[in-house]
Amino acid sequence: MDGQSDVLKKYRIGYTQGTYDMFHIGHLNFLNHAKEQCDYLVVGVNSDRLVLQDEELFPTVNENERCKIVCNVKVVDKVVIVDTLDVTEVLKNVRFDVVFIENDWSETVCWKNSKNELLKHNIDVVSLNTDISFSSYIAKTRLKIGYTTGTFDMFHVGHLHILQQAKTMCDYLIVGVSTDELVQSYKNKKPIIPFNDRVSIVESTKFADLVIAQENRDKIAAFERLHFDVMFVGDDWKGDALFESVEKYLNAHGAEIVYFPYTQGVSSTMLRKKMGY
Repeated sequence: MDGQSDVLKKYRIGYTQGTYDMFHIGHLNFLNHAKEQCDYLVVGVNSDRLVLQDEELFPTVNENERCKIVCNVKVVDKVVIVDTLDVTEVLKNVRFDVVFIENDWSETVCWKNSKNELLKHNIDVVSLNTDISFSSYIAKTRLKIGYTTGTFDMFHVGHLHILQQAKTMCDYLIVGVSTDELVQSYKNKKPIIPFNDRVSIVESTKFADLVIAQENRDKIAAFERLHFDVMFVGDDWKGDALFESVEKYLNAHGAEIVYFPYTQGVSSTMLRKKMGY
């Protein structure tokens, strides 16, 4: 045997829980440290309902997308969606012999009570000194966050150019993909490619760091949730009354809009016509 497989771990099954919204290097480091101490790592991902209840704020990335991201982390063996912050309740459905928590939480009253209950079941609580705050991560690395949105139906070279250009002008690019319902509401027709497929295609590019669902066209609300530094928009919207008001708001809050020219000779509309849709 070689690598970590020949190393005797202290624990057999470990458990940790979090929201994992806008997954970043802090999350990854925490999970890596946890797996170093156990053979099998179970990760609880907080449900959308739980996040809304606990933080009074809906997560940027929905629970299914957050689960998908955590599932694909190499050191994670199992992922479950959890609807409670009480780890003793999770224990009724998931077996483990150690819980890993962020160091800042170890002295809170909530976790002191949970620790006492867990010890009654012979389960250890181990705090890890790893910063998993996205805002702290951004502040330390001074990342410039970019944001762009679109339907990305029948993904073509024009879409690729927009993402490529956007990524050259920011460090971290968030891409909002319009849901089928949103497209239907303002175009009176559904995209040819289903939402989940369109998301997977955009995620597969080397330019998108985070792909989220765009469920409405409120750019100001998006800014208040994501706190991006620059929004990238097609130049056919330049001068539009809606974007003029958005641009004014963003400028007043330290952000900007950059308009990109669309790639000539290609668009989803043109492709629809060629296909007879």
